[in-house]
Parts: sequence; C-alpha cells; structure tokens
Amino acid sequence: MKIRALRLKSFRKFSGTFEISGLTDGLNVLAGDNETGKSTVFRALEAAFLTPHRVSGAALEAMRPYGGGDPYVDVDFDIAEGSWRMAKQFGRGKAAVLTDLKSGREVARAAEAEEQFSKLVRLSGEGAGRLGLVWVSQQRALRPPDPDIDPKDGKLKARGETNALVEAVGNEVETVAGGEATAAILQRVEEALAQLITPGREVPVKNGPLDAALKARDTAALELETANRAAAAAEHRLSDIGKLTTKLAVLDAPAERAEFESRVVALEARITREATTRADRDIALQAHKVMGLEAEAARKKHDDHEKLNAESSRLGKDQDAAQNKRQELAAQIADLRAANSKLEAGLAQCDAAIDKARGELSGHDQLASAKSTEARIKDLRAVDDAAHRIETDIQNLHATLASDLATPEQVRELEKLSNEIALIDAELNAAAAHVEFALDPQGVAKVRVDGQPAPASGRVAVPGHLDITIEGIGAIRVQAADAARLHERARRRSAAQASLSERLVAMAAASLDDAKSRAGAREVRNNELVEKRARLSGLAPQGHAALSNELQQLLGILASQPDVSQELKPRAEISQALDAAVLKRKETERQRLESVQHLNLCERNLAALEASSLARQARAADIAAVLPADQDRAAHLANLAGHASEKTLALETARQSLEALLAATLPDEKFRTLSSELAAAEQDAKQRAADVQRVHLELVGLKGEQSGSDADGKSGDVAGANDELERTKSEVARLEAEVAALRLLSRTLNGAEEKTRAQYFEPVTRRLVPYLARVIPEAQPSFSEGFTLQGLIRAGQREEFQALSDGTREQLSVLVRMAFARLIADSGEAAPLVLDDPLVYSDDTRLNSLCRALEDASAAHQIILLTCRATAFKDLAGHRLAITSWKPAN
Repeated sequence: MKIRALRLKSFRKFSGTFEISGLTDGLNVLAGDNETGKSTVFRALEAAFLTPHRVSGAALEAMRPYGGGDPYVDVDFDIAEGSWRMAKQFGRGKAAVLTDLKSGREVARAAEAEEQFSKLVRLSGEGAGRLGLVWVSQQRALRPPDPDIDPKDGKLKARGETNALVEAVGNEVETVAGGEATAAILQRVEEALAQLITPGREVPVKNGPLDAALKARDTAALELETANRAAAAAEHRLSDIGKLTTKLAVLDAPAERAEFESRVVALEARITREATTRADRDIALQAHKVMGLEAEAARKKHDDHEKLNAESSRLGKDQDAAQNKRQELAAQIADLRAANSKLEAGLAQCDAAIDKARGELSGHDQLASAKSTEARIKDLRAVDDAAHRIETDIQNLHATLASDLATPEQVRELEKLSNEIALIDAELNAAAAHVEFALDPQGVAKVRVDGQPAPASGRVAVPGHLDITIEGIGAIRVQAADAARLHERARRRSAAQASLSERLVAMAAASLDDAKSRAGAREVRNNELVEKRARLSGLAPQGHAALSNELQQLLGILASQPDVSQELKPRAEISQALDAAVLKRKETERQRLESVQHLNLCERNLAALEASSLARQARAADIAAVLPADQDRAAHLANLAGHASEKTLALETARQSLEALLAATLPDEKFRTLSSELAAAEQDAKQRAADVQRVHLELVGLKGEQSGSDADGKSGDVAGANDELERTKSEVARLEAEVAALRLLSRTLNGAEEKTRAQYFEPVTRRLVPYLARVIPEAQPSFSEGFTLQGLIRAGQREEFQALSDGTREQLSVLVRMAFARLIADSGEAAPLVLDDPLVYSDDTRLNSLCRALEDASAAHQIILLTCRATAFKDLAGHRLAITSWKPAN
C-alpha cells in the first residue's frame, strides 16, 4: 500500500482546510517548526485508517480544533487492486465514503465502506494490525518496539500486531506443521506426567495413579503383616477366594503384563526416535536455506564485479571525449565575455543620456509644481483668516456656556421637585387637621406652637401632631387621624424643598422661572455654537490648526522650489531626445541579453561537463576501491567464479542431505497414528490396572470377611497377601518407569521445539541485522517470546533494553520498526513506515547512519517522516512535502 495524499478540515491543530499531496513510493519528508501541525498529520492518518466514523465522546473531542467544528479527513492510497479514496466525516453529519479513483465511482458508504476499506488495506478486526507495527508516534520510540503494546498507556493489549507478524513470518518458516505436531505431542506428554507427578515438586499427584499404587503397595504390606497374625479364613469361603485368585492371576499374569509393557515402551521409544529425526530434518532444512543464500550472494558478487569492470573501461573513454569538449567551450566563453564588456559600455552611455533628459523633464515638472503651490497658498490664506474669526467666536461661546449651569436637564430636575412639593401640599391640605387661633394681646407671648410663638390669629395645619404650650397652664397635643402617614409626607416635602433650594443656589437662580429663562437663553447660544462649528468644519475639516500647518508647509515647499520666472528648453524637444535614447538602450540591452544567454548556456554546459567529469572520477574511485588493480582483475574475477562454484556445490550437498532426512522422516499422518496407538495402549493399561484393582478389592473383601468370621485361630492368607504385595510393587515399578520414559520424551521434544521456535525470529532478525550493522556494527539483537526485543548482545554480554541510553533505545526502536516494515513488504502486502519526530536523542554520527539506513529501506516500501529538525535531516535524500491550503470541491 502507498499513501498518495491526505486532506483534513477542522482537525486538531487545523481549523481550516489543508492537504498534503504528491507522496512518492520511497522516502517522503515533512519538516517544519514546532506547532506547525506535524503530529496533527500523524493523528489524521490514524483517524483515516483506524478510527470508525461513528466515534464519539473523548475520542471525538480530541480530534476537534480549539475553535470547535466537526473533524473531516480523507486519504488517497494505491494498492494492487487500484487507486482509492477513503473519506470520513466525524461528529454531526458523520459519514464514511469509499471511492474508486480510477472510475470515479462511489463504491460504498457508512459501515459497508469501512468494512470494504479494512479488507483493501488488510486490517483485521483486532485493531491496528500491521499498521500498528510500522506507525510510530512521538516519544513512542523510547519504548520497547514490542507488538501489541498500546502506545497510549504502554500496556499489553490485543491489537493484532503479533498475529500480523506471525502471518508474515509464516510465509518464510516452513516447519510450522512439524512444530505444531511436536507441540501437540509435548502437551500430551506433559498431561500424562501431570497425572502422575506434581509439576515442579517431583512428588506423586495426590490420589493419582502413582500415588494410588504407592498406597496400594503400603496397604498390601500391611495386609501381609495382618495375614501372618490373623487366623485362617473359614473353609466355606476358600472356594470363592480361589476363584478370585485364579482370575486375578489371569489378569495380572507377569508374562502378559511384561509383553504389554514392552509394547508401550517400544511405542514410546519409536516416537522419541521419530521426534529426533524430525528435528534433524528441520535443522537440515534451515541449513539448506542458509547455503542457498550464500550461493546466491557469491554468484551476485561475481556478476556485480564483472559489471563494475566493464563500467570502469567505459568511464575512461568518456573522460577522454569530455576533455576535447571542455577546450571548445572555454574558447567560446572568452569571446562572449569580451563582447559583453563592449555592450555594457554602450548601455552606460545610453543610461547617461536618459538620465540627462529625465532631469530636464523633472525641471519642467518642478516649475509647474511651484506655480501650483503659489496658487494654493493664496487660496489658503483667505480661508485661514475666515477660520480664525469663527474659531474665536466658538471659544467665546463655549466659555459662556461652560459658566452657565442652567441646563435643560437641571431645569427638568427643578420642575420635578416643584411638582412633587405641590402634590404633597395638596395631599396635606386635603387630609390634615387645622387649629384656629384667636388670642388676647396679653396672651400671645404665653402660647407657643411646636416650640415657636403662636400667631395671634389665623389657621395652623396639623401635619401629624401639633404641640401647643400655654405658660403657667400646661401643654396640649393635637393629633391628626393618620398622623404617621402625614408625618412621612411632611418629611418628604421638607427634603424636596431642601433639594430644590440647593439646586437653585448652585445655578445662581432666584427662582424656577429665572432658571427657565436662563435655560432658554443658553439653548440659543448652544445652537449658535453648533452653527459656527459646522461652518468651521466646512472651511477646515481637520481644524484650524491643521489648516495653518498646511499653509506653513506649503510656504516652506515654495521656498525650496525653483523660481517661476526662469526659462527652460522646450519640453517636446527634451521628450524626443529621451525617446531616442530609450530605443537605443532597448536594442543594446536586447543584444546584451542574447550574448549573456549564450554565455550562460556555455558556462552551464561547461559546469555540467565538469560535474559529469567529477562524477566519473568519483565513480572510477569507487570502483577502484572495490576492484583490485587492472592487472589483477582477471584473476580476481576467476577467484569469485570459483568461490561461487564452491558455494553451489555446498548447496547441492546440503540438498542431498535434506532429501535423505525427508525420506527418512515419517509422514505427519503416520506420526499422528503412532501417537494414537501409544494413547490407546496407555488407555488399555489403565483399564487392565482398574480390572486388577477391582478383582483385588473383591478378594480383599472376602478375605476380610473370612478373617472377621474365623474364630478358630487359623492363619491368614499369607500367600495371597504376599502375591498382592508383589503385584503392587510391580505396579509401582511400572509407573515409575513410565514417569522416567515420559521425562525423557519431554526433554527430547523440548529440544526439538526450541529449534523450531528459533526459526520464527530468524526472518525479523535477518532484516534487522543489515540496518543494525550501519548504526551499531558490534551488536546483535536479542528477542524473547512474542517478538519482544530484550536488548543487545555485545562482546558476548547481554544488555537489557531498559538499561540502554535514551538515544540507543530510540535508535533500536526505529530500526526494529524498519525490519517489521521490510518483512511485511517482502510478504507481498507492503505498509508505509510512518515516523513522527523520531531520533531526537541521536548524535550526529548515528543520525547520519540511520539516514542512510532509511534511504536503503525506502527502496522496499514507502516511508513518511515527520520532523521539526529540518537542519538535522537536511542531508536525508527524499521527497520534501508541504502542508498547503485545500479548497473542497463542494
């Protein structure tokens, strides 16, 4: 699979519409500063390939830009079946559309589109699958490159990556069937041992066959001891005991038992031999592969050196022809440079004539400008005088208005207070009580109302209550019917009256009518001010100061301009001379450009000739570094041919050895049949032992009854008990021999399984070693179960992955991902290797080696590298990508 373009809208960093297009088959590099959106591009690829379009919750919110919006991504990709586009709209209006780009036909939508898309790009239902092996996000390179490790939390999670590796490895490892058969037999052996011996403790399984046999042997010993002390059994049971003893003898006859046990042992030995032969066959198969690789390498080296020898001869001839061409070009360049010098001198003369004519025309323009400035100054002086008068009037009006506080707003407030007082007075007059006074002249000084002298005659209102004091007599309080409410109204009137008085004092007005009269006069002056400001704005939109400033600037400009009374050459005559000089310069410039183009062409041809000559010299030096001196090359090629023949002969020998082992190996079906025979024989043995045990228990029961019912002191069945003890001893010996045989078979099969298991890591290791040799030449990788990278082996010492430096761990992680990508590509289903800001801890030397390894890897599969370190990767050969704006079709 090859990714060709990626488009996104409203996705994480990008709130608009952007695209990356033009991706090549090999190495593609997107370099940019931090915060330019490289990690967003990586997440967009993951969303396009791995995220369902119906995703919601935190996963959807993580894709939205800060400003909000519904994320959208689409990706163009090529596979063997053609060119396709997968588009996904997330959030509101969620959709998925799969399109065949060759026909432009929409193939499927929604869940069906995602299902067909997964089949096209070889995604399984387990998760990221093979893409998870070769897509490395930021900082993931510091973690071990172990399959099925979730990049978000570093924990083991079934993502389909291990299965993808096993499938790719299965294309090269041809011993899978044999390994499975061995594993099945080994499992059966371990199950059989587990029935007899407790794993790890090497003691009999409680209540298992061996434990039961040991207990039976101990019981038989006790029975024999009891029989020697017990009385003889009753005579009427001897017949039954004899029958059972005879039956037991038939079931447990030593000869038959020995024959049966011999058959089981023979089957176990044969299976062991067959397992060993199959392991030898697998080893021979691997050796044959290695010999084939070595023979192919020897033949390739001979062919490559023959090609290099022929290329060396051709380079010498090309170099001689280039020398003659170089001399011709050098002579042409010298002639063209002399001609260019003459043409440049002619251009200088034309430029001088043009500058002179333009200077004279400029004098005409300056004289016209001076006359225009003089006229403008005359107009501005008249406007400036009028504006000055209006501005003075405006200042006077503004000062008058500022000193007069009788504004319409203030008058409206006074009217509100006056109206409020009038309303309260009306209410008080309507609701309050009154006291009528008619005092004798001698009594006036003796009567006081609320502490004030009372009137000699007249009416006094009672707003709430009224206190009347009569000297020498006492006090009288007159209480109104609604005293509290009337008192509150009186308080509000006093407050309103006080506020009214304060405002009149502040306005310097004698009364409300005086304030209204002054407010009307103020409004007239304000209208006059507005009118004068409008007139000033018409004369001087920017203000009188700006108008005066412009006048002063024009006076300064006029002082620097030429005298308007001077005489100049006619303008038409100057223009005619200028046109003639310009035409002459254009012709001279055309001739010079033609000469320069011819000179540049010759210089480029000479440079190309020099570059190709240097390239030939470098290539000749590279070939000389590989091949010996000319006089020794024939012998060298002959030696290589001989070495290739030797490797071919060794390959043939390995093939013959392999064919012999294949012929000697029992077919899988027969091997399984043999295992089935062993299982059947073991089952027969178990059934026979059960029958013996059952008859023995019946016999023991009869003997127990005989012993319990015998009262005359006869001796017990010593002979039967002795036979039983011998039989149980024989059963223990047989089971112990079975345990020993099963252990031997287990050790043999484990050795064969270890050889088979090692072959699974060989395809990954074989592709990793060339890359690792570029970066850490002295190291070898070490893998454990599940393709887990344990670390490195250097100088015979194992170094665990977590104990390595950050830089080395990062480099190993990237190299292993490159090996995974190469293995997947070689299996026929290539996937692009995507690296987001890798190798941040690598030094210059190792980074350079890794760049060369990436260039090698790009010949086998596509690589997309996202980095903020443009300088560090400047020497990395590859197609440079850019994030550009994109306008959707709809």
